[in-house]
Amino acid sequence: MRLLGREWSSFQVCGMAGLLLGASLAMWLAGPTGLSRAVLCSLLGVAAIVFLTLAMATKVLTGRESLVYYHHEVAILACCALVLRVRGLPVLPYLDLTALGLGVFLACGRQGCLMVGCCHGKPHAFGVAYSESHADEGFPHRYVGVRLFPVQALESLLVLAIVCGGTLLVLQGRAPGTALSWYVATYSTLRIWLEELRGDALRPYWHRLSEAQWTSMLILLGVVVGEWTGRLPMAPGHLAMLAFAVLSMAWLAIGRSSVRSLVLAGHAGRSPTSCRRRLHRRSASMSGALRWRSASPRRRWKTLDPSWFPCPGPTGGSRRKKHARSRG
Repeated sequence: MRLLGREWSSFQVCGMAGLLLGASLAMWLAGPTGLSRAVLCSLLGVAAIVFLTLAMATKVLTGRESLVYYHHEVAILACCALVLRVRGLPVLPYLDLTALGLGVFLACGRQGCLMVGCCHGKPHAFGVAYSESHADEGFPHRYVGVRLFPVQALESLLVLAIVCGGTLLVLQGRAPGTALSWYVATYSTLRIWLEELRGDALRPYWHRLSEAQWTSMLILLGVVVGEWTGRLPMAPGHLAMLAFAVLSMAWLAIGRSSVRSLVLAGHAGRSPTSCRRRLHRRSASMSGALRWRSASPRRRWKTLDPSWFPCPGPTGGSRRKKHARSRG
């Protein structure tokens, strides 16, 4: 992205915009809630340090750059809660505003994902197509010119709606912790199904469900337990969300194997080139294809999930890339 006469990474620009907007929302809500803006500034510093430390530690331990939202959400909220507890300050009121600020940051970050082509959706008749310039920065070459469902934009809009709902809860003077539990529970419920629209680099899977889906389940369970033990204000709707999440994951786990077998059978004996041509025939290049350039260095990508794009390789399995960079 060209801005102020120089090239910037689209993802970094959106991330900085999200940081400023999220901090601004928290500072604005501090007025009607009577919270200290100085404390919020200190929490902003804690969040920035945790974000950078976790990103660097992940790169050192795994050898690749990887930003996973859930990892940062849990780490930031936990560290902020610890700091507030040590300083003898009320935890839940400040975590309400911290969670809403994280939501704004996530919504802007997904717009950056849309621009650079990470966290993209599956091939679809309605979507965006990426150019060779994106492939030069790490986007898979096989999807150049192929329409991909804009799941990043959908997630961004949904998260903004959740943040708006949480802001209304804070302005209505609801009990401390209501906005926090609303944000994390609602987003976790939606994320289970948003994962089914994702078609980007392969993430860890266990029993046919992704890491993000299992994390969503654990977060929902933690919210419900916190409410029943009195640590969070009671909201019966969150128990219904947990039940819906359990049923959803059970249905996805049972149905995925049969769907995968059917798709693989339909592609049996086809070459990778044939698979890509079929994708192009089913998804013509979009007239308004994204042309933004990303200046982020050293982008690498993981293998693609063969459960939805079964291009057979030399051994009959799905063709894969070795290197990866993913944002969860």
